[in-house]
Amino acid sequence: FQVFAARCESAFPSLLALPPHAQQALALWAKEGASDSLRVSALCALKHLGKVVRDPETNGAIGNVLVTATQSSSSIIVAAEAVNAMFDVYAEDDLNQSVLVPLRLLDCLVAFQDPFRNGAVQWLKEHKEAARHSPEIRSQAAMLREVKANLPRFIAYKRSMGM
Repeated sequence: FQVFAARCESAFPSLLALPPHAQQALALWAKEGASDSLRVSALCALKHLGKVVRDPETNGAIGNVLVTATQSSSSIIVAAEAVNAMFDVYAEDDLNQSVLVPLRLLDCLVAFQDPFRNGAVQWLKEHKEAARHSPEIRSQAAMLREVKANLPRFIAYKRSMGM
């Protein structure tokens, strides 16, 4: 899926070519993947799909998967990837009223903010030494720090837009 996600961004300007059953499989893997790695990869692919599919119904379904992954994941890495996907998919304001408000996405992110910050700090402490030796853990640590920094900014921005 890592290769798939990279190709999605560069080679496929529109992921609408994915048949509905493939989109549903990505959603299922994002929610119930056998491993955190599979869930993160599926979330990444859904992020790219959500950036190009702007119709409210389909994008709302993607948003629902992202919210569910954020709220239900026991892995801080999976939850952070879901939040990072929300940043990318919903950076533009075209879906604020048709998708973000009905999903109560901003409420989800506000409620998630403190537990995430605490979990990220704990994870970063526990993996500090391993991050020095493992490029994968170093990358995960960088992503956690990025999401931790961007979460309050994203919430403030969306609130300034009247949400």
